[in-house]
Amino acid sequence: MASLKASPGVTTAMVALAAVWPADRQVLMVEADPDGGVLAARFGLSTEPGLASAAPGLRREPRSKLANHMQRLPGGGMVLFGPSSPDQARLIVTACAGRLCQTLAVTGDDALVDCGRLAAGSPAMPVAAAADVLVLVARPRLDELQHLAHRLPTLLQTSRNAALVLIGDSPYGPAEVEHALDEEMAFVAQLADDLRAAAAFNGHGGAGVRRLAASQLVRSARGVAQQLLSVPVQAAVPERVTLREASAR
Repeated sequence: MASLKASPGVTTAMVALAAVWPADRQVLMVEADPDGGVLAARFGLSTEPGLASAAPGLRREPRSKLANHMQRLPGGGMVLFGPSSPDQARLIVTACAGRLCQTLAVTGDDALVDCGRLAAGSPAMPVAAAADVLVLVARPRLDELQHLAHRLPTLLQTSRNAALVLIGDSPYGPAEVEHALDEEMAFVAQLADDLRAAAAFNGHGGAGVRRLAASQLVRSARGVAQQLLSVPVQAAVPERVTLREASAR
């Protein structure tokens, strides 16, 4: 999961999707944002154990176990926290992005990976290339959509599937955006721009996630999760690491 411009809410979208993931499937959240992770700070937790503590093992052994480095959010989701320092995060993601993909591929679990802003040359680009589906998150505004349209052809050369999740529906809705894009996307969907529910998913606002089952954000997240899980996984090209080589999917 990544954005191409600004900060439309990739991390919030990841946590919302994990919260509504099917109960019969284990899903892991991973912060691989080269600009630094934010979830630990939002929930008042330590960033370690996390990606920083897992990195040495990942560099030595691509099948290193991640379980000892993951933490559970108050809402129940399992997450591998990224370092909060941008300098440290960039170094670690650069060093172990490929091995992280190999490790996730053999866990047998689904994984949602927050790659942050996917600028050209981002250290998280190997994750985007390996993903079964690269989920781009944007607000449906002209500046973000123009940037997306310019970058999309290049991204589609390395990603097997790309989907677009819009935060809100104004001024453009999913159908209008999908019609305007020249490139083929797995799907274009919408997450509600629900500030109260988003605050809860980020450890603020006082409302528990379970109490927000009827919120617009949760309802829309269920629809996006169903679309994401229904995308046919294409065969990987030679030498490319997949995120689910050994999973039940």
